[in-house]
Amino acid sequence: VSADDFDVEVTRSDETEKKMVIARNREFKAENVSKAEEGIERLKEAARNGENLFEVMMEIVEYCTVGQVTQALFESGGKFRRNM
Repeated sequence: VSADDFDVEVTRSDETEKKMVIARNREFKAENVSKAEEGIERLKEAARNGENLFEVMMEIVEYCTVGQVTQALFESGGKFRRNM
């Protein structure tokens, strides 16, 4: 199966949609500040201790954004680099 086997129309978000997503993201973060801080700290601790990160991530995505999770992982262990 190759990409040419699929007939998918790609669309781009307009400025209004982008602004709505940004506003929702800010609202989500504001509603979940304390839970997110606790969750991010648990994720960082799990990373430092070599624990199962997937289990923690599946729980904290209820109140953390992908950006927050990504930043926490970066701060805990650096940027992912694929082996060449």
